[in-house]
Amino acid sequence: MGSFLVFFGFISSVPPTVVLSVESSPTWVRSAGFGLVDGVGVLGGATGVVVEGPLLARCRRCCWCRAS
Repeated sequence: MGSFLVFFGFISSVPPTVVLSVESSPTWVRSAGFGLVDGVGVLGGATGVVVEGPLLARCRRCCWCRAS
């Protein structure tokens, strides 16, 4: 029941949000915002790989990351 409500809540809220953003901001603002968010996402993905590797290599007490 909960997943049903979440699905239809998402479906009912996203289209009006998209329409409002298209009508209330010029194209150059939307494209700049998309570029900024996309760049931050790429940097976050690269940083996650660089940071998480050494942290997991140091973790010897955890049973889920111990090398077999």
